[in-house]
Amino acid sequence: MGQPPPVTYQPPTQPAKSSTGKTCGIIAAIVGGLVILGIVAVVLVGKVIVDTVTAPADQVNAYLADMKSGNATAAYERTCRSFKSKYSYSEFARTLDAAEEAQGKVTSYNVFSSNVTGNTATVSYTLVREKASDTFTVLLEKEGEDWKLCSFSG
Repeated sequence: MGQPPPVTYQPPTQPAKSSTGKTCGIIAAIVGGLVILGIVAVVLVGKVIVDTVTAPADQVNAYLADMKSGNATAAYERTCRSFKSKYSYSEFARTLDAAEEAQGKVTSYNVFSSNVTGNTATVSYTLVREKASDTFTVLLEKEGEDWKLCSFSG
């Protein structure tokens, strides 16, 4: 009888590595990145929209704060070029002084409405003085990056 053939050891073959885990990881990273970019875009667009709507009202609030504190120079600087071409600083300051003389100092104010259309806006507010209270609407125009007060009605 012959001898059996010699036994040779062969390590077990390893199954082929699956690339499914790697592919899922790449897809998850791409999706995660897109989600983060989407969130950033929504935040930035939201900020631009909010700034566009609130900036004119913020400018009117600052103007009214200047009036309340008696800072006519700062208030005048918030007005637009066409307003300044019609009214000198002296005329503006005299008008503020005359209103204070007749109606008393500004005690409070409340901006309650703002409407923006392109580079113009209208803002309505109530101005309370020691002897009177009035509601006004002001037209603002965007000059460069700044909103400026141009005309008042009320």
